[in-house]
Amino acid sequence: MNELEQRWRDLGEFIRDQRKVGHLSLRKLSEMAGISNPYLSQIERGLRKPSAEILQQIARALEISSETLYIRAGILEERDGESDLVAEIRRDPWINEEQKRTLIQIYESFCSDRAGRELAISVLGGQALPIVEAVPHETDAYDFEARYTIGRTTFHCPAQIDEAATSSAAAIAVRVCELLGLSACARVDLLLDDEGTPWVIEANAIPGMTETSLLPQAAGAADIGFDALVERILLLANRD
Repeated sequence: MNELEQRWRDLGEFIRDQRKVGHLSLRKLSEMAGISNPYLSQIERGLRKPSAEILQQIARALEISSETLYIRAGILEERDGESDLVAEIRRDPWINEEQKRTLIQIYESFCSDRAGRELAISVLGGQALPIVEAVPHETDAYDFEARYTIGRTTFHCPAQIDEAATSSAAAIAVRVCELLGLSACARVDLLLDDEGTPWVIEANAIPGMTETSLLPQAAGAADIGFDALVERILLLANRD
């Protein structure tokens, strides 16, 4: 087996492993990704070379970044090294010096040994649900492997943070959704630093709805069952 064949086989095994983590059958993933069941089966066995578009569809269905699959497929080269990113920020002609300093400060705080606590706040119809905190085991950072490898991370809901931090994070999540026009449901991920300041990482307009996803977990903590959650989302979407 040559290097290229091994790359496709490794990619297929990775996709299959992520599918199993999400408790998805081959047929279910193929439906979610919008590709045929036989084609996906060939990808998982390393027999087909998927295009970037197909990888993007699979990544979206698995709730992982497309870049992760692109790197494994050899479409993108893996980039590491803090200096590269900092240099790119400093060279960016579209942002001013103050913005550059802020971005570098945020980036460096994320890379520190104690970057903060990972919080996920689901917002349903403009109301924040109980906060989920991701706690990686031992000294693991909350990276891709920690999120999607069973047993590497414990999720606490409600998050084990004080009332002030809870109120502040929830209010910020609701405000982010208002600013972005996310009215039915969304999930906002934040990093709570050691000083109690919440930093917004991203807003997810299409939160996951699998057994391992955080929105259903947050809804459950608010006594909203899965069927009731789906019904409420549909009603909110139809209202808008």
